[in-house]
Amino acid sequence: MTKETIKTFALDPHSPMPLYYQVYTSITDRIATTEFTANQLLPSERLLVEQYGVSRITVSRAMDLLKEKGVIRLHHGKGHYVNRQKLHNDPTSRASIKDYLSEQGVETDWQVCHKEWLNGPDSESIGLNLPMGRKYFQAQLMMRSDGKPVGFYYLYVPWKVARAARVDAMDEDSLLTFLRDSPTTNNCKTERCLDAMLAEGAAANQLQLAEGSAMMRIDIRYTASSGTLVQAMRSFYRGDSFSYRF
Repeated sequence: MTKETIKTFALDPHSPMPLYYQVYTSITDRIATTEFTANQLLPSERLLVEQYGVSRITVSRAMDLLKEKGVIRLHHGKGHYVNRQKLHNDPTSRASIKDYLSEQGVETDWQVCHKEWLNGPDSESIGLNLPMGRKYFQAQLMMRSDGKPVGFYYLYVPWKVARAARVDAMDEDSLLTFLRDSPTTNNCKTERCLDAMLAEGAAANQLQLAEGSAMMRIDIRYTASSGTLVQAMRSFYRGDSFSYRF
């Protein structure tokens, strides 16, 4: 009898991202491309070890992260099942962040809190599915209304896009306008993922929210017609100050 060939997936041992996170990203991609669908049983951890060529501990850490993010659930004695995924919106057109909020009657002030070049995705970009092994320009923006923090943003711009826009040569106001209004994302495909959550961690601190209070997270990816990523953004909003509608 011929032994069944096991489908394997190559990881990058030289990537700044740990192996368990690479496994996590790969499995989320396999779910996003419907290789695994809602309520489907995932391969066993033993099989995943063979598929990815890593240790059982590495696979277990990836599965723990998938459970923490609500992507999968464990049925004891059976295995891990895929959860129904979060609500997505793929509009054909969109306004800039500033214009979108103005339409809802929110007048805002903005500030660039931090900016840097990254040699690959960082821990804050988990779930945005940024291609690994690439350089990104990352900026953190604060949005205030009536002097109170309302939204906090992590923006990621691929190196080629950022270089073409000459972000290094921009002054503070020009950089803020570029990041806030996202001119490079015109005519891009837009994918949004909305999640209501309890406030925790750095985002809660930036928004001056008590742990466990209401907070909203929105992930957005902009891709060109070729499928190339143009920009990605993870944003957090105070649940008592901002409403989001599709």
